[in-house]
Amino acid sequence: VPFSSNFVVSGGAPVVSFSLSAGSSLPLGLSLNASSLSLSGVPSATGLYSFQAQLVDLANGTATTTCSISVIESAS
Repeated sequence: VPFSSNFVVSGGAPVVSFSLSAGSSLPLGLSLNASSLSLSGVPSATGLYSFQAQLVDLANGTATTTCSISVIESAS
């Protein structure tokens, strides 16, 4: 089942970089889109996954958030 979610950023200067923090990974089939601040795709394995996303703004300010996503089997 396709998944899509957007990250919301408020305050600070415009975002210049959005990525996974070092050591973080996404469930297979999902990807982070830096230009749209979104996470999307079709996950291929069930489970509970945690990752950290980090952004850097024009003023060199950084913010990191820890996210979790639970992938379950879809009802057929």
